Amino acid sequence: MILYADVMTDSIKKALSETERRRNIQLEYNKKHNITPTSIRKSLNSIFASVYEKDSPVLSLKEDQEELSPEKTDKIIKQMKKQMLIHASNLEFEKAAKIRDQINKIEQNAVLRG
Repeated sequence: MILYADVMTDSIKKALSETERRRNIQLEYNKKHNITPTSIRKSLNSIFASVYEKDSPVLSLKEDQEELSPEKTDKIIKQMKKQMLIHASNLEFEKAAKIRDQINKIEQNAVLRG
């Protein structure tokens, strides 16, 4: 834990001592049960595929992007960018990122086709 403060107040001391107490309990538990803590490893894709993201009201697109004309693709991208900016302005960054990723995928498919 990193803590910045000019003065070590009683509440800071109390919080640090509680953290240390809990850490010691956890270490004892780990030792008793032969547990070696390891960092979790998760891909970014699994984070963005969370339940929260699946409920995101994102524009739905056809699975086969090759059926879309370049003009239709541009129109969809413009609509998605507007929606992305709305989410970002509402501080809904996960939803905005999901749309951004979809836009990038559409644009990559368009480059590959074209």
